[in-house]
Amino acid sequence: MTVEITKKPIRSKFQRHTSILIWKSYLQRQRRWRILLVETVFAAILFLFAVFIAKPVFLTPLQAVPEAPLTSADILASLNKKNILGYAPNVAPYDSIMNQVAEGLEIEIISASTEDDLNNILYNRSRGTPINNPIIWIIWKPTVQ
Repeated sequence: MTVEITKKPIRSKFQRHTSILIWKSYLQRQRRWRILLVETVFAAILFLFAVFIAKPVFLTPLQAVPEAPLTSADILASLNKKNILGYAPNVAPYDSIMNQVAEGLEIEIISASTEDDLNNILYNRSRGTPINNPIIWIIWKPTVQ
């Protein structure tokens, strides 16, 4: 008969240290079962409190069918004569496009070379009084080819 030599796997220092800490924690928990019970009840109360806070989020119903997107007719219908419409930059071909829009909507459109100039024009028109009308700026970004 031969004796079989079995090698134990070599454990790292970290593994040994961790297993000793777990064993020590287990022994302390056995000796202090009242503290373990208090800690468990406290953790359960915190968990239930967190669920209670998050409950409205989980119970919010989801829409089964999303609303339809706005059509161009809806957008045009929402525009009225009180809207302040402006665009930048006021160079070709944007000038001709926005002139056609102004004729189609029958409103005045402000034009400027930059967005800052549009804001300055609007400020000068308001003369420091608050503006209650909707403001729409169209900023064209030229493409370089």
